[in-house]
Amino acid sequence: MPDGSVRCADCGLMGIRRRDEARKLIEAEWCFREEGLLPDGAFDTTFESLPECLIRAGLKHQEFEGRMPLDIKRAIQHERACDHFKKWIPGLSPKRHLRMIELSQQQERQDARDREMRSFQVEQSDLADKRHRQNLALADKRHRQNLLIAIIGIIASTLVVFLAGR
Repeated sequence: MPDGSVRCADCGLMGIRRRDEARKLIEAEWCFREEGLLPDGAFDTTFESLPECLIRAGLKHQEFEGRMPLDIKRAIQHERACDHFKKWIPGLSPKRHLRMIELSQQQERQDARDREMRSFQVEQSDLADKRHRQNLALADKRHRQNLLIAIIGIIASTLVVFLAGR
């Protein structure tokens, strides 16, 4: 497959819709994904004959030339670009696959926030260290100035005493 190209047959978001009151989109089993055949024991009255993408990202009904297994197989195995592809995990419904995508995106957002927070904390720590070093340097400078003033005062008073005693 070329880069970025996927098949709906390999995606967990593809399913087949039941024709009962619930109209639930369920997992398309291997026989449907590979051959376009409904599961053993299923009739056309149990399921819609065309598969669907849970988030309407991939399959479009106009892509199907007919409702025969070969037409279905051709459409779902056609390579296409899709940003929402989620590798099919047998046993999971399309909703569970979508939930996995949402959880993955949520985790990515949380990881990004954590990285931003750590970066902000490092930046703030660096600023605090810089301010601390500046304050130490300023205190050291003041200490030297005070020491110099004290020495000058001692020298001056010594000189005054010396000159007064003469």
